[in-house]
Amino acid sequence: MKKEKVIVEVSNDGLFSAYLDSDNYEFGIAGFGANENEAIEDFYEAYNDIKAIRAENGKSTPEIEFEIVYDKESLLKYYSSLIDVTTMHKLTGLPQKRLVQYMQNETRPTERSLKRIQNGLQKFSESLQRISLL
Repeated sequence: MKKEKVIVEVSNDGLFSAYLDSDNYEFGIAGFGANENEAIEDFYEAYNDIKAIRAENGKSTPEIEFEIVYDKESLLKYYSSLIDVTTMHKLTGLPQKRLVQYMQNETRPTERSLKRIQNGLQKFSESLQRISLL
């Protein structure tokens, strides 16, 4: 089974897309939604539809394992509407001015900065998952 990346992006109007980042096939796959989960779900539905249509036409479709990845600019833009710069600074340790530049797409984050952002968001997510309200 091949493994392929599915890129999730958020557009300027706030809608999400998820698309196959490969030209190794005779087909493309894309999904859309109001949030990332809807876009990913729509992507998988499109993949299943493609398999069914190709089967009806006597064509096989490879089984593909998908790895969901996020476009860094879209991710930062999306999370900047949920997490302010001060909080993002606390989560990542990156300077607020630099975070604003990344969020406004004035400069691109280095791989090291991306890793710090990813680690900060993942740790925050893990802390949220441990919440249990009484």
